[in-house]
Amino acid sequence: MPSRRTVVRWCHAHEDFRLNYARAQVDQAEAYADEQIRLSDESPRIATKQWGTEVDTGWVQQQKLKVESRRWAYNRILGGRNSAKAQGEDKDKAPETINLIVQPKPTQ
Repeated sequence: MPSRRTVVRWCHAHEDFRLNYARAQVDQAEAYADEQIRLSDESPRIATKQWGTEVDTGWVQQQKLKVESRRWAYNRILGGRNSAKAQGEDKDKAPETINLIVQPKPTQ
């Protein structure tokens, strides 16, 4: 797998690579969104205690962490609004991701 630096250089040098990379990022973000929904829709695990049954709160926290991490990745990939503020990043600092806008070539 090429380094991040190499990918950035290829994106700047090759338009077809840049467009394919942008499409792949959108596909990856959509997969994260689908996974968030799947994780959120799962029925909670029930823990059996000596006095009865209850929802396994450890499992609930684990699912919450999974959903939040995928939400963070989704926003990071697509450069979501306020993502830097929400993640506590310095808004004056240059982003580490490549935000690409896919537009059709103008017809001549």
